[in-house]
Amino acid sequence: MRLNLIIGTHAKCALERLASAHGLTQRAMLERLLVRAEQSTVAALPAPLRTDYYERRLRLPADAVTP
Repeated sequence: MRLNLIIGTHAKCALERLASAHGLTQRAMLERLLVRAEQSTVAALPAPLRTDYYERRLRLPADAVTP
């Protein structure tokens, strides 16, 4: 799938540094970060809320994003 977006300079530089430090492409680094963030989020949810998450009905606070 293709995803076209504009991100802030700080986020772009962080992605570049992370990818370089781990010897990955920026695409691979972003994919890993997103998958791990989702895994962490789902693992922290009580089982009854996981269905709501996967069906995009669950709303979590923005400050709860995995650091």
